[in-house]
Amino acid sequence: MPQTGVVESVVLFPRNGLINRIQAMASTQLLGDALSAPMRTCWTDCGYLTTPADEVFDSSFVNKHFTSVEAASEQGIRVKDIPLYLSQQGKLIGLRGHDRGEQALLDSCLDLIGRALTPTTLVIVAGGSFHVVREGRGEPDEYRLFLEAKRDYYRGLPLHPAIEHRVQTTLTGNPAPFVGLHLRYSDLAHQAPFTTTIVRALRNLTKQQGVRRVFIASDSRPALRNWMQRVARMGLEPWALDASGLTGSQAALADWRLLGASQALVHFAGSSFSTEAAVAAGAWDSSIALPAHPLRKVAVRGRQHAQNGWRRLASRS
Repeated sequence: MPQTGVVESVVLFPRNGLINRIQAMASTQLLGDALSAPMRTCWTDCGYLTTPADEVFDSSFVNKHFTSVEAASEQGIRVKDIPLYLSQQGKLIGLRGHDRGEQALLDSCLDLIGRALTPTTLVIVAGGSFHVVREGRGEPDEYRLFLEAKRDYYRGLPLHPAIEHRVQTTLTGNPAPFVGLHLRYSDLAHQAPFTTTIVRALRNLTKQQGVRRVFIASDSRPALRNWMQRVARMGLEPWALDASGLTGSQAALADWRLLGASQALVHFAGSSFSTEAAVAAGAWDSSIALPAHPLRKVAVRGRQHAQNGWRRLASRS
């Protein structure tokens, strides 16, 4: 009799930014473990991110756990041929959540795998987290176990030696304990809380954790300089990464690693970068995720529209 529900391998095409991709890698690895199937990552340029895998991960990790576009194509796997949502094409089962997300489709995907009469290859195109909710477990308990498993995956993920060395030398000069402050102002400026809200949260967190040292990371150099001065005026001890000699992607992941070494974080709720750093720190309960104030969203969006309007007028003149 044919053996049903067997997955020969899981292939992931991670999408979007660095941390979205690492989220998907962690989720797919955990799913592969649950299916007793080996997992390979096909790291491609999807337009949003052009950083090659060997710039951010250890080469031995890439050689062991990654596959090339050419090798995947030889197996009949092409990301452009994987339809949206859930599909089956011969032995290939595709999961591509797109606007619905993978989580909403995962139970149906597992049902499809269980009904397959021959061994299948699961192809996932994703940029974010998803997890199996096993029968007999409640969602809150299962989600906490998932966070713990992601934490362990993140901590064991071998990043590029230049990143790991910079993190270790930085921590030697700035040892724990400390709290993290992540400020994302570039693409999430409309989700930034007011300054007074951030200051209040940081005061509360440092008091709760009993520390005065604050590691600050930001995607805006002017914001980083301003907050270094502001936090010092609060009577705290701020410090930041020296990113000299690192590429932009390496510096971002060094920041992420250092945030993940903190006691807890103050961060913007809409940032997956800092949310997953709190997971890496094991501090998802003790960190303070700040939502954007509704007036802030309106003000930033209005300013952006006005700037775009002036640009259009200037281009016509």
